[in-house]
Amino acid sequence: MGFSVGKTNYILNAVIAKGLIKAERFASSDNKLAYRYVLTPAGIQERIRLTEKFIELKKREYEQLTVELKQLRQHHNTRHE
Repeated sequence: MGFSVGKTNYILNAVIAKGLIKAERFASSDNKLAYRYVLTPAGIQERIRLTEKFIELKKREYEQLTVELKQLRQHHNTRHE
């Protein structure tokens, strides 16, 4: 899945407008188009929230897989007794 330059700029501008990152131009760079993107405090909080949500999702997936594995073992054991 590729991103065009236009799509990348559109997404970056939206994230900047939301206040999650800020773009800083490198003053000392010979390349005047060089930017550094920095997470803002709001961006850090959002990243933490998303990471916590991801961890909770993975915990639920693990618990569901554990239940399914237990059921498969029980099914297997009852068929082979």
